Amino acid sequence: MYYLQIEFIGGTLVLGGNNNYSGVFSLQDELARELIRMDNEGIKLSNGARLIGGNGVLSYFQYIGKSTDKEFVGFMVNDTNDGYKKSKLVFEVYIPPNFIIQEAKIVLEHAPIKWASPMTTVQWWGYCRYLNLYKLTNKNYIRGAYINSEFYDSFDENNLMLVNGVFGANGFTANYPTDSSHNVQQIESTNFKNYISTGATTFVVQTTEGTPEFVMDFIQQAGYEKTGQLKGFLNILGYMQ
Repeated sequence: MYYLQIEFIGGTLVLGGNNNYSGVFSLQDELARELIRMDNEGIKLSNGARLIGGNGVLSYFQYIGKSTDKEFVGFMVNDTNDGYKKSKLVFEVYIPPNFIIQEAKIVLEHAPIKWASPMTTVQWWGYCRYLNLYKLTNKNYIRGAYINSEFYDSFDENNLMLVNGVFGANGFTANYPTDSSHNVQQIESTNFKNYISTGATTFVVQTTEGTPEFVMDFIQQAGYEKTGQLKGFLNILGYMQ
């Protein structure tokens, strides 16, 4: 195999063009393995990762979901009355101007919980069911806070729009846990880039299941058995022009 060594002192190197169509620049190592390729699709590394494409410089953003109740998602006891509230995973997303989104996906990591109450010796497993993604459509709702209480009503359910089908037709339901089988699960959503635009956007992961009946027994198994531990990562890939 012959190698051509060219030294430029000033001047311009042009590959491709009207007559040569798509020019290719291939940088290889001593074993002729390609490390970097420059062609009509942009600049790519040997593992297929793209650095620059036709729309600009490739960029990657990641947003970590924040739970409204200490990483618990499902149903928690409402601190201000006798009932349940939905606990959620919240993603606050900001996309800068001139950014073109190619892909937006959420990865969820779910762990079941072995619940116990000081009011009884009974223990039970809890896990998330029917989790779906929602987009906050109106931030101009009335917030309600309670003095000398940890409770804060941060979302109006009427302003949450379902982003249907990103975790499957019925949403994500974790595997039924037992003492001998209680694995951590990961699930990745489909691409929902069309629901994100430049500026600030809020997304919420919560269950679509109805609120269970509240029983004043100081155990509240009906709500906690539908509650698991959840972490989330929203990954956005695109081009900064």
